[in-house]
Amino acid sequence: MASLEQRIENLFPSKTRKEPNSIAIHKKRKRGPARGSKTDNKPTPIATVAIIFAERRGQWLTHDDIINLINKRFADSTVLKAFKELSRPLDVLGGYSFIDTEAIKKEGRGSPIIRGRLSEAASEKIFALVTPVKQKPESYSPGLLNG
Repeated sequence: MASLEQRIENLFPSKTRKEPNSIAIHKKRKRGPARGSKTDNKPTPIATVAIIFAERRGQWLTHDDIINLINKRFADSTVLKAFKELSRPLDVLGGYSFIDTEAIKKEGRGSPIIRGRLSEAASEKIFALVTPVKQKPESYSPGLLNG
């Protein structure tokens, strides 16, 4: 069975194919790996944000929530850009966005806080082949119950 990261990677085609509305999931290095780097296939900020939303399907997350969950691996503006790209309609999802967004009015002045959660279209696409597993009760020894 494919991991969540692999499902998200398969959901979005690579930007190297020059397809419209495609999102690059891994940064491809044309030269050798950078010094000190153990892998040259690091997830992009968009992939990281997409994975966070997929892991927390029914939960509304704001830009600040995502930054806290990522532990500041990316700049705030980079996370915001990924958040915006995932909220746009994507061809891969039939014109639906990866995340549904809504604005929450702040107290006082300022622009509203935007929060998002995994859209139904993305959820169906990512988890289409996964069937819910019924948890089996723990096995017990009948001899222990009788004394």
